[in-house]
Amino acid sequence: MPLDPNEPITWDMKHPVTGEDICWDEFPELTWDSTVGDLLAALAKKDATMNEENRISYVIPAEDLTAILGAFTTLEAKLAFLVSLTDEDRQFLIKLGERDVGFSQKCAAHMAAHPELVPTFVNVPELAKDRSLRDQVEDFLRRARQLVEGLEDTLALLNHEIRLPELAFYQNVRYAAQHRVPGAEVIYNDLKTHFPGPTKKKTTPTPPTA
Repeated sequence: MPLDPNEPITWDMKHPVTGEDICWDEFPELTWDSTVGDLLAALAKKDATMNEENRISYVIPAEDLTAILGAFTTLEAKLAFLVSLTDEDRQFLIKLGERDVGFSQKCAAHMAAHPELVPTFVNVPELAKDRSLRDQVEDFLRRARQLVEGLEDTLALLNHEIRLPELAFYQNVRYAAQHRVPGAEVIYNDLKTHFPGPTKKKTTPTPPTA
């Protein structure tokens, strides 16, 4: 649930980023009349002080961006054989774990050494193709997961580095609007719609007892 900058701070609230206890002595500018937005602004100020340089500061060169997007396009085209399964499809699939790899390898060896024991309905050439493709897809997936993890971590850090200064700006605009700085109220009214606050639960009146 997103934080509402207009909510008052509480002594037992957790750090909005790390989830750890807050050491209030580190923020002498805050009082018990302060809001969550005040806290976020203080955190942004502290974060900027402790990190004079962003943890990530990079601009993808135009030629690299073209190459990256082109690589994705190539992958999508070359991996056109990939299938999409429904939840119902997955329910009926045999699921293999790490310990099943050895079984599969032994079966491949024994079936090659004793073809007379392979059931006649088994399409051996097709089975060999599936085994080869499985090994390739597993390697693709391992490398893709590494990329996805890096993309997700980078996006999380970028969101953090963007959000704190934005919230600090929002708090400045709020204070400016309270002091009737020209133009501030319009900006504040536009931004505060993104923090509607908690929805109040409707209470059903208790019918009178006879």
